[in-house]
Amino acid sequence: MQLNFHPFDLQYRHVFAISRESRTVQRTLVVSLSDGQHTGYGEATANTYYGTTIDGMMADLEAIRPHIESASPDDPAALWAQLHALLPGNPFPLAALDEAAWDLHAR
Repeated sequence: MQLNFHPFDLQYRHVFAISRESRTVQRTLVVSLSDGQHTGYGEATANTYYGTTIDGMMADLEAIRPHIESASPDDPAALWAQLHALLPGNPFPLAALDEAAWDLHAR
């Protein structure tokens, strides 16, 4: 499989506000997995409450790129189990990969 990802700024139409912050942009990381014929997509967002940054997620994905790209796209559940062990305590990029793997599997 081939892994690609790119940051994306999702502009809100209106200010989003909660007790901790207000914002007009959501920093997002779009992740794709391709088998050469089909591509699946997933995403994860930066989250200050959880200390998750786009740069941090990209670095974590680069660190495990060889494991991802050598994996089979045929079993997303097995891929999740393998990657969960490589991304302990880091559910945001893991969720994006899981979404992309299942999306690819569905195609």
